Amino acid sequence: MKRVCFCIISSFMTILCFASQGALPGVFSVSATLKVHFSQGNLQYNAKCDSHQCADGSTQPGTWRFAEHQWDTIGINNKYISSSYNGWIDLFGWGTSGWNSGATAYQPWSASTTNTDYLNQDLFGDYANADWGVYNAIINGGNIAGVWRTLTSGEWYYMLAERPNADDKKAVATVNGIEGIVLLPDDWTLPSGLTFTSGMGGDISLESYRGKNDYTLAQWQTMENAGAIFLPNAGARNGNTTYTRGAYELYQTSANGSSENNYMFSCSGNGISINSNSKVKRQGVSVRLVCELPSFAVIVNSLDAAGGAVNGSGIYNYGTNLQITATPNECYRFVQWSDGNTYNPRTITVTGNATYTAEFEQIQYTIEAQSADTGQGSATVTNP
Repeated sequence: MKRVCFCIISSFMTILCFASQGALPGVFSVSATLKVHFSQGNLQYNAKCDSHQCADGSTQPGTWRFAEHQWDTIGINNKYISSSYNGWIDLFGWGTSGWNSGATAYQPWSASTTNTDYLNQDLFGDYANADWGVYNAIINGGNIAGVWRTLTSGEWYYMLAERPNADDKKAVATVNGIEGIVLLPDDWTLPSGLTFTSGMGGDISLESYRGKNDYTLAQWQTMENAGAIFLPNAGARNGNTTYTRGAYELYQTSANGSSENNYMFSCSGNGISINSNSKVKRQGVSVRLVCELPSFAVIVNSLDAAGGAVNGSGIYNYGTNLQITATPNECYRFVQWSDGNTYNPRTITVTGNATYTAEFEQIQYTIEAQSADTGQGSATVTNP
């Protein structure tokens, strides 16, 4: 029977990942100043399914997509990895975006078991195109190259260990019978009727997952809608040998280690580590991409500085709810903002570069007086 590959092409294209396909709602800090969204699932590739556009303007064979669900994994079928395999794979060797980096093994289907065949560079800077998300258009992720990328080792570490309340926002879990890790977003409220127990297992066997955060599909959908991320334990691949899910799960970072090793995010029942020790480049492991929240400039000023002061100017991430304020000087009052809005203070949602100008006016008083000679009269006085 002939195998047919069906591809759904999105017509909705935008460089703003938060408005494109493929981005989950949770917002995660990966440094003190940078926040990201995670993709809807692990990265997958089919060498025989159509073709796709790349960051250098070329068209390359095959199709990249995100798994339909966060818990989806390919599993043992990764052993069929090759340029002629008409099926999906989701375990990738180091720097195998399809961009010719000068390394021997750079195609998504590369299965060399020699570590030095793979790129000996970071997947950013001059070699950013070796990052799977930077180089390739992802069909259900906006279908534009350059929208997505792989986290650096430092960014993984910050999110997992250094952001506020980091220890309370990660745990082993089971979703739809698949073991893995749950990560909670920066702003988190546990949905009503559900439970979440933070922390990692106490051993390195599959038993570390048992009985901890075991979610049905319906329960997980509620968690996902609230911003939670699930990193499934998808196994690993060495050449054409596939290792099924075990106690360890591995995800690529974009940080090089040496000619033999690269940094990976790994998790076992004992906890999480991000290092290059024994994380060999030939090993095919999972890739989970992110897209950055863009930052925009908000300028808040006064039409007449003599009338009052304003605050709220700065650089803010997309979606930030920001309060801007106009404070009139003595004998002045606030009239309106430049867009006609009269609320003060005022809360805005940052969606792009914007300028808000406050208009003030002097307060005028009408004084009525009565004179014995001339009778009643009035005068308008404007305070200096």
